[in-house]
Amino acid sequence: MLGKTHIAVGAATALTLLGTNDVSTITLGTTLAAVGATLADVDTKESKAAKGLANTALIILVALVVAPVFKTIPSDLLNKSTLLSSINLNPIAIAMAVGYGIIGVTSDHRGFTHTIEGTLLISLAMVLIIPRLAPWFIIGYITHPIIDLLNYKPVRLTMFSKKRFALKLCHAGGPVDKVIRILAIVWTVIMLGFRIA
Repeated sequence: MLGKTHIAVGAATALTLLGTNDVSTITLGTTLAAVGATLADVDTKESKAAKGLANTALIILVALVVAPVFKTIPSDLLNKSTLLSSINLNPIAIAMAVGYGIIGVTSDHRGFTHTIEGTLLISLAMVLIIPRLAPWFIIGYITHPIIDLLNYKPVRLTMFSKKRFALKLCHAGGPVDKVIRILAIVWTVIMLGFRIA
């Protein structure tokens, strides 16, 4: 599936499963669902997710170096959103996320980042880093390998087996991919209207 299809399906699924009417939560949550929905493709060189991960890793590294100098993240930055105020820069969680990224960018496409183990590693890291918003990210992420199973190119589901699976129902960028994307966008708009109204 194309990245924009992953984003649409991830956002639509998270909005459907996570009931809230809080605009701030919906905005940040839907954004995180979209990020989660595309992150599994860090294993593709031309992927925007891979480029975004590299930029995010650089920002995190700078923050980890600079934060001790100031002893804390500026409180006025975090106080603007109670959701963001729960960010926890736990070194173990950061190491897990960085480890996921390193393994991901060095793995073959639809390998580690699409497996149960890859999903668990990045999900646990997100639960530790952004506990209140992690479910949005995780739901978006989980939709990625599920809809990739519809393609002809097989997906590796676990690192404990070399076997790969594909339902062979569509091609990335093909008509079924487009229909799924359009339906997901329409459903996202409906859910946004329902949640915010």
